[in-house]
Parts: sequence; C-alpha cells; structure tokens
Amino acid sequence: MVNLFHHTSSRHESAPERVETADAQTVMALRSAARVFDLLERSRIYREDVAYAREVLSALVTQEVASTFGVVVLATVAAQIERAYTSIGHHDSAAAARDDFAVLGTAFSAANLKILSSSIDSDRVQEADTAVVSAVISAILLQIAALAPTVAPSEHLHAAIAAAHSNGLIPLMGRALVVAENFFSHSPGFGALFTFYRSQMPLTRQDHAKYQQLRSQYLAEFARVQRSDPAARHVGRLASWAQRQEASDPANGGDSTLLGQAARAADAGDHRSVARLYAQLAAESDIPDQVATFCLVSELSMMRSGRLASPAEFRLSMSRLANNHLTKAKALLPVDEILIDYCAEARRIDQTHPDSNLAAQIADFAGDVRLGVALDHRYASISTGTRALVDLAAADALQRDPEVLEIADLKNSLPGASVVWITLSHDNPQSPDDTTYRRYLHVTTLASESTVCHVEEIVLSDGQVQLIESTMGVLSEDIADDALEWLSARLFENLNPSNVGAGVYVIPDQPSWELPWSRLLPPFVPQFCVAPSVAAVMRLTPTAPHRRPRILGMFNHGMRGSKRELDTLHRLYTDELIDFHQVDTFADLATALRSNPYDLLAIGAHGTRSEGFEFEIDFGTEKVALAELLTIPLPPAISLGCCWSAKSTESTNSVVASLACILGGSSLVAGGLWDLDDQSSSAILCAAYVAYAAGQSLPSAFRQAFLDQPPTEQKPGAGVCLFGRW
Repeated sequence: MVNLFHHTSSRHESAPERVETADAQTVMALRSAARVFDLLERSRIYREDVAYAREVLSALVTQEVASTFGVVVLATVAAQIERAYTSIGHHDSAAAARDDFAVLGTAFSAANLKILSSSIDSDRVQEADTAVVSAVISAILLQIAALAPTVAPSEHLHAAIAAAHSNGLIPLMGRALVVAENFFSHSPGFGALFTFYRSQMPLTRQDHAKYQQLRSQYLAEFARVQRSDPAARHVGRLASWAQRQEASDPANGGDSTLLGQAARAADAGDHRSVARLYAQLAAESDIPDQVATFCLVSELSMMRSGRLASPAEFRLSMSRLANNHLTKAKALLPVDEILIDYCAEARRIDQTHPDSNLAAQIADFAGDVRLGVALDHRYASISTGTRALVDLAAADALQRDPEVLEIADLKNSLPGASVVWITLSHDNPQSPDDTTYRRYLHVTTLASESTVCHVEEIVLSDGQVQLIESTMGVLSEDIADDALEWLSARLFENLNPSNVGAGVYVIPDQPSWELPWSRLLPPFVPQFCVAPSVAAVMRLTPTAPHRRPRILGMFNHGMRGSKRELDTLHRLYTDELIDFHQVDTFADLATALRSNPYDLLAIGAHGTRSEGFEFEIDFGTEKVALAELLTIPLPPAISLGCCWSAKSTESTNSVVASLACILGGSSLVAGGLWDLDDQSSSAILCAAYVAYAAGQSLPSAFRQAFLDQPPTEQKPGAGVCLFGRW
C-alpha cells in the first residue's frame, strides 16, 4: 500500500498524465471522488454525510489507483473529510480520518497542484470522462485555497476553467472564475483569458450587450499580450479562434457554412435565424447525437424568439425534440440543465392557457428525458453477464426516445389513478453570489375523474426552503409530523377522498425525489407509487394479482429486521396463505428465478450508498452487485429493503438501484431512500406481507401497513418507498 501511493521523483519528471487516457480503475475512483466532493461542498453538512464520504474513500484506497493525479485527488478528498469533521466539532473523528488516510501522503503542495493542472491541460480534455474532470477541477480549487498566497494560481486556474468550459461544467467554471477575480496579480495574458471565459458564461451570453462588451475587451487584451507572457501559448490559440470567427463573416470574404452563419446570428442575438439554421443543420446531419444537439439548440432559439407562444406550438416543439432523439444529445450537452429554461417557459404559457395541461406535459417530458426513458418493458431485457456491459446497456437505455404525454392516453392506460407532478425551481441568479432570486414549488395535479390539471406555483420563503431541504432524505426523521403539515397541504391540497380514485402516482423532479412520501401523502390515499414520469409508468407491465402469492426470499440473518421478515413469511407459508421459498446463496436465487414463476422477490439485507449498477447487497455471507441481480429474470415485484437502494441518482449516467430493477423487468419495487432503520422498515414490510397474503394488492398493503404504524415508527419507516406501477 505504501509503495502504491508513494510519489517518486522520477514519476513527477516523466510526461504528465492526462485525464483522457486514464485507466478504468482511476476513472471509477474519480467518479466516486466527484460525488464525495459534491457532498462535502453542501452548505449544510452532517455527520452521516462525512461518515459516508469516509466510507467511500476507505474503499477507494484499497484499490490500485495507479495514476499519480488520481492519488492526489484522493488525498485532497481525505483532507476535505478531515476538515468537514473539524467544522462540525468532531475532532476525534477528524484525527482518526487523518490517520486512516495517511497512506495517501500530503494533500496540499505545489507539486500536487502542478500534477492536477497538468492532467487537464490538454487539447483533448473534452474526450475525458466528465466526472473525472470535475473531480480534478474540484481538487485544484481546494489546493489553491489551501496554498494561497504561497503559489501563483493563474496557470492552474486557467487549466481548471478551460477544462470546465470544454466539458460543459458551467457551475465549476463559474466557481473558478470567482476565485480568479479574487487574485489581482495575473499577467496580462491570463487576465485576457479570464475575460474571454467570463464572456462564455451562459448568463453573459444571454445578455447581448454585456457579451459584446466583454468580446471587444478580450480581443483588445489579446492583441496586447507579449510573447514573454506566461499565458502566451494559450492566448495564441484563443486569438486564432477569434480571428477565424471574424474571418467567417462573408462580408470579409470568409466562410459561409451553416455553422458559421449560426454563430454570427447567435452573436448578433438573432434567435430566429439561429433556430432556422440549426433546424437545417439537424435535417442535413446523419449523426444521431449531432441531430439531437442541433434540434435542441433550434427549439431553444425558437422559444427565445417568441415562436413557441401557444400550447400547441410547444407540443409540436416537444414532438420535434422526441423525434430527433433528444436524449442522444446527452453525449454532447447537459440536457437536463438546458431544459430548465424550456420548462419554465412552458409553465408561463400554461398560466395564460389554464386548461391546456401543458404544465403536466412539460413536467412529464422533462422527467422522461432525465430517467424515465430507461423504463420500458417493450424492450427485451438488457441483462448481461458483466458490470461493464450492464453499464453500457444502461447508457443505451438512457438514450431512448422520450414521449410526449397525452392526457387521454393516461386516462385509458391508468384508469382511476390520480397524478401529482412536483418541481422545485428558482429564478436565474444575476451572478454566482446572487441570493436575491426567488424559489418556487410547482405542483400540477390531475385528479382521477378529471381531464384537466390544476396547477399551483408557490413562491417559497427562506424558511419554507429550509423546511423542504430539511425534509429530504434521512434528515426528515428529525422533523415532527406537524412541521410537515404545510408541505403536505401544498403538495396534495387538490386531492380529497372523493377524487383521489384508486391511488396516486407521484412524479417528483430530481431535487424532490427523496422526500418522505409515505408521511406527506394524506391518509385517505389508498395506494401510491413514485416514478420519473407517467410516460414511463405507462410503458411498464401492470402487476397482475395471484390468488396465492408466490414469494421468493433471501435475507441477511445477522439483521434483526430481516429475521423478522423471514419469520413472518414462514408463518404465512405454514398457514397456507402464500407459497414461499427461501434461498441462502445468490446461486440458489438465480436457479430459483430461472426455474419457477414468482410474484414477489423479498430481499432483506444491507445496501451500499453507491448509485445504480455500483450498488451492492450485503447478505452477510456474500455481497451481490446489482449488476449480477440484473442478469437473472426478475419477478413483477421486488422488496429491495436495503439502505440507499432508492436514493436519487446524482447524474444522468446512472439510475438508482430500484429503477434499475424496473429496467431489468420488474414493475414494482420497494426501495430504501436512505439509511434505513432495520426494525422500523421490517415492521412495515411484515405488516404488508400479511395484508398481501390476505388478498390486498401489494401497493395498498404497503400503504395500509405504513398507516397502521405508530408515529415513532413512521418517521424512519418512510425511508421505504414504492416505485413503478401497481
């Protein structure tokens, strides 16, 4: 271990390692590091968050991360974990973490900073894994903060900003530019470069006058840079680019390609021409990801030019995006972020056309693009024999074509169901430090017997924002029931016992995914499921009840809750209410599922906090990767009573474990949104098994089991949630 992480001088003097050529182990490690950085950079940090970060890093240091820059990133993560413990007053834990990760070596040094910036100072950085680039940039910013003012940051900041720009990491680019503005000793060349990148920030590009001002400024600054300037080589490259832009003007005898014309139209703020030119580019291209990207730019430009002014025009726009394979643009653009403004404009149009149902359609479309497209039982199983192939299949599934929801189709496919779409949003800040913008809660409700949605937009106070933030994930267990009354009322105020129908499908956006839905839903709701989109729900196979449920179980015998579930299922089997088969190894589980049909697979075990296919189930005697579970035929329903199995994904490159099981063939999954209390979750699941054996549907059995628990058990028990379709 010591030799593995020892930075030798010969290693430092060799050609710099680049992120785009990183080995697979480094890529996997730095993907995890990027998530840990995101966690530790939250404005409110809790001990369990730091403990999770420490657990992840402990696992990473046991792996063979051969790249020097990868080790430096991990050392920086270790320093952040120590600092996080210190910031919340846990000094003993900080000291223990320092000892645990001493093998990584010194975190902050000028040599380490150089290693990191050299790894992304490449003309091919855009070919690297975006999460890897993000982890390196985060580490660079932390190194600069720790080493200032003993190091000159300009070169390193430029490397970070340029890499963020090349990889579309706009928030990181903005953070780095703020750091650059706090230093006043940049050379003229680096000053010119930072001016250029400030002009490329999205808010600046939208302000035509401000953009033109900065453009004139950086062109003038480029012209004054001397050859001796340390930034001369970078300036030369960008100056050549700027000259090509100027030369592309046909008035100067330059290039008149469609892309050149579109670029000039964008610089001039001529959104109509941009829309027309990119639509033509999409029509002429035969490369799917380019077609999708060109179409997205065209539709956004149409929106900005005022040509999507009615619900009908917006629906046609969504159809064009779907038909041009929008999700394939994820390879080139941060599609989910770009769609935020598109969705906001659709909601504004819905306000002037209150019976149009456009707010529901746009919320569902965005959810389908984000994750819903992966859930489609019309496709053959994507299960494969290896983790790598499963990851590739997931990426392919996440690039299927989204669908535009039609309310009439919803009513035919999901009779008697009510639907509630939830979106959290905010105004565009005027600067990275702007805290004056307004935050909103958007709730769109379609009651079971209605064909017209009711739309609410609530402007949130600071206190209400804090309440919602503290209600997400495991933090919700500390929130009293009366404190949830306001949020519950706002989310479901348009449902009542007479219009709720058979149950509710909850369609949350990414931020609201981890709310404690079982506690928030009114008691009169008979059953519910959470899903990324209604379009996804409609693509799933309905679960058919069986007179005598056939249940297969595998449990960790070291967990009291799992033993309780097992005892309950054995008792139901003895009473001849269910058919039950227990297995103790994954090999036997695979054999059973391949040999006989089952209605429910009940799993009681520990679960890792990793996302998607990195998720592992710990049965005590063996750990089973989710990727392995997906290689076998899954039954219609799964009780995946494992911690973190339903935690929201942090990127569009993965899906949560519960959704992955639906992707693999199940229609209904009970999963854990956070670190579950074994006793509380098993109490709910055991009661649900009893009601299920008595003839109730699994969702209604689960709902009634939760409502029958005392309040002290409901708080932690809300961590188990139902996903998919009943």
